[in-house]
Amino acid sequence: GNAGGAGRATSPTPGGGGAAVSAATYGKIDATAVGKPAWMTRIPPSLAQAFEEAPEGTVLGTFTFTKGGLLPKPARPTNGNNPAAAAAEGKAAPANNKVEQTLSIRVSDELATKLPNLPVEYTIEALTRKVPTLHPFTRRPDGSIELHATVAKTGNLQMVAGAERYRTLCKTRLVESATSDRFVRTVDLADLTSAGKSIGGSGRGGAAGGSSRVSSSITNTGASGSSSGFGDSVQQFGRAILDSQKTGLEGDLAGRKRKFEDQSIRSVVFELFSMQQYWTVKDMRNVTGRAEKELRDVLSDLAHFHRSGENKGSWELREEFRKSAATDKK
Repeated sequence: GNAGGAGRATSPTPGGGGAAVSAATYGKIDATAVGKPAWMTRIPPSLAQAFEEAPEGTVLGTFTFTKGGLLPKPARPTNGNNPAAAAAEGKAAPANNKVEQTLSIRVSDELATKLPNLPVEYTIEALTRKVPTLHPFTRRPDGSIELHATVAKTGNLQMVAGAERYRTLCKTRLVESATSDRFVRTVDLADLTSAGKSIGGSGRGGAAGGSSRVSSSITNTGASGSSSGFGDSVQQFGRAILDSQKTGLEGDLAGRKRKFEDQSIRSVVFELFSMQQYWTVKDMRNVTGRAEKELRDVLSDLAHFHRSGENKGSWELREEFRKSAATDKK
């Protein structure tokens, strides 16, 4: 509003050329040109960026309107005495004599030279008059608003599919999407053997068995040398690692379940939350082997259930119990 400030000028806006903003001018709308119709066109981002970055005074392109209609019918063959010539003239006549009405824009040669990857031929498609009331406007330095016109039609500016630069653009996109930075190279047998021993021996439970399987698979497949390729050594090597990890995990879970059988359900829940912050009932049941019902009964007293957010569907120990657990650890 203008309460307490009517007619009082304030400091000029940055870049406003000295024009001062006042309560009388700020927000004032100049609608003298609102009756002028205008078109609003959606422009591809690459073309919009080129237009935006072009310096003032640059010729952006040319707008061409092609009138549609029917071409005149071709004249009858004049070589009536020469059947071959008459047939040739008949074939030369266009089969479809209809010309489509088009609105096209071609980027200027100046911009096309500076931007060799920018498509230069466009057509305006999907023209429609079914648009809401829209007005292009400019805010003046004094805070007033000038309405330039009323949008009467909208359309989309689309690249001409058959143009040379458009085909180059599509080809470049296809190559970039299909090109991968990954590569395959041969690995020395010594590298595979050392990797197999270090990874196979790090598992828990059945890790020793996994290490022997890895070593044997490399020994059996490495006789032919690295020049003959990997063969099935990579597959056997990966399967041996997965087997050793699975065996170690199963043994660890079995040991935990036996441990949790001798504890009260309340202490089991506290121990689980000491391992990680968020738990689902399903994960608790799989780790402890305890019934889901008794887990839920204790969780309702000790933990908070997340119904939304990143940890939706999981339980978190309440703050007062987290503090007591931290004090007990100290």
